[in-house]
Amino acid sequence: MRFRGRNRMHSEPQTHSFNDIMFFLMFFFLIVATLANPSAIKILLPKAKGEKIVARKPIELFIDGSLNYYIDKTAIPLDQLEAQLKTRVDAAKALNPKEDPLVKLYADRTVTIQTVAEIMDMGNRLNIKILLALQPH
Repeated sequence: MRFRGRNRMHSEPQTHSFNDIMFFLMFFFLIVATLANPSAIKILLPKAKGEKIVARKPIELFIDGSLNYYIDKTAIPLDQLEAQLKTRVDAAKALNPKEDPLVKLYADRTVTIQTVAEIMDMGNRLNIKILLALQPH
């Protein structure tokens, strides 16, 4: 006797949750890949021998608690500070014309903000980048 409507059990793996996981993984990796290299253009650069890479050494300007000024550990009177700073910056530009010289300002914590602002203004007049050095915690 032959039965027409046999009830057979079909085993079928449920992949709905697997599809969701794969979608989120793909989405995550696309986002991470975009953030890692947002505008990377792959090029092969030519090689050269004998070229020396010179690291930029900043000009150091110190102001101590007694308002004494020093450029690279040489004492400079305030009235000559701007001229000496310009001379040092011009000398640095002559050595490496491709890079703008950088002045690192080390000011004692007792020096007023007004004094630091005047030095920053002096750097602005001379078109010099001045960074204020801070002590990390």
